[in-house]
Amino acid sequence: MENKKISVIMSVYHEPPDWIAGSVESILKQTYQNLEFIIVIDAPDNQRVMDCIYSYQKKDRRIIVLINDKNRGLVYSLNRALSAASGYYIARMDADDISCPDRLKLQRNDLEARGLDLAGGQITVIDENNRVLEKRSHYPVSCRETSRALNYGSAIAHPAWFGKREVFTALKGYRDIPACEDYDFLLRARKAGFRLGNLDQICLLYRYHSGSISRTRKAEQRLCGYYLRGQYKRGRGVGEDEVKAYLLSEGAKRERERYAQYQKYSHAMLAYKAEKKYLRFLWGGMQIMATAYGRRTAWDMFFTRAACRKRR
Repeated sequence: MENKKISVIMSVYHEPPDWIAGSVESILKQTYQNLEFIIVIDAPDNQRVMDCIYSYQKKDRRIIVLINDKNRGLVYSLNRALSAASGYYIARMDADDISCPDRLKLQRNDLEARGLDLAGGQITVIDENNRVLEKRSHYPVSCRETSRALNYGSAIAHPAWFGKREVFTALKGYRDIPACEDYDFLLRARKAGFRLGNLDQICLLYRYHSGSISRTRKAEQRLCGYYLRGQYKRGRGVGEDEVKAYLLSEGAKRERERYAQYQKYSHAMLAYKAEKKYLRFLWGGMQIMATAYGRRTAWDMFFTRAACRKRR
């Protein structure tokens, strides 16, 4: 199999330097070495982040650093990285996650062996202190399973994406869909006829931290997801302005408040499970089911699993 170049793209904002270091090193130490690592710094005023990235660039010439003139957000940063990419493949990476040593090699081989265009993989969820919260995810594997699972949510973990550059070129990169640019991309990719799937092995340690769930981004992500899903089920796409208008509506405001409550209980449940406090874990589950989002999430999980019963 030809040793084609992989372009790994990553946006860095205000992540702690030790998290950034772990993320960067996990890419540089990959068993698949024919790569370029494009890092976009979206916090030009953060000297600690700048120093951390430049220290690695001095050691490894495969790192390409791009600096935004100001904070412009993830979509802008990823699209800028894509425009600078020269690899045959594109791989995503987040500044607070850790890739497994064989991730790129395994994903490349799996993608070509199964004739996929874009794929992810299974992940292990860790917290701020690298403690394991969830040992293994259950993302669908086959193209058929993944396509069906997209009817109920994002079926490929964004930080674990690995695909052919032509997919990103054909779709003209990411659209500015608030907090849901990845799900929007996957729905558009499926509609365009690209083959999607997941590696049936763990390829990434995904960091789930308390600071991330307190932001409105999580609520908007869920809101946008339901909205996009509804529109695509009706056989129509949706414009960026249409989504933004929906997020400003009163209905969306109420949904954010409900989701904040659900997310609070959800994070607590993961902590109880890791600490083996099973009674508190069950109590947290009852509190979650008392919320509207909890019941909706349960149904989504049920239908997603039903769509993915047959492996491969």
